[in-house]
Amino acid sequence: MEGQNGRPPVRQPQTQPVRQPQPARPATKHVTNMPAKQAKELSSSKGKGHTKEVALVILAAVTAVVILVALLVLKLPVLPVILIVAIEIAMGACLQKVPLWLHGAVVAAQIVVGALTGNVVFFLLGGGLYFISVLSIGLVFFSSRRTKAHAG
Repeated sequence: MEGQNGRPPVRQPQTQPVRQPQPARPATKHVTNMPAKQAKELSSSKGKGHTKEVALVILAAVTAVVILVALLVLKLPVLPVILIVAIEIAMGACLQKVPLWLHGAVVAAQIVVGALTGNVVFFLLGGGLYFISVLSIGLVFFSSRRTKAHAG
């Protein structure tokens, strides 16, 4: 096919339709833009969103009680009490994914150390603090993993 003057015709470029910009959606906390199943789950979980905060407040309260009992009732020095409490919480955070029997062995070892040092009551309180720290830090990790799964 030849156009005018013996030359092939010039093709005109095809233009894409121009997309109109979408208006920005206002940032809302409503669950209207979700599938119905997710919206129902979120609306039925009222009061369950503060798991992390409640767990950490319980851990802080138990920690304060253990420290106050050790200092005021048992008359133990401040520095060893604070160090042992910090070690208890650190062990609870580090030993999250170990078998249950190992947690029992840790608490049994604490009771033995308490019997050897003559501070059985303090180390029983430390074992309780270890137990609470394992549970509360586990709840924090579990609930944060669960919210990431729902968000993705």
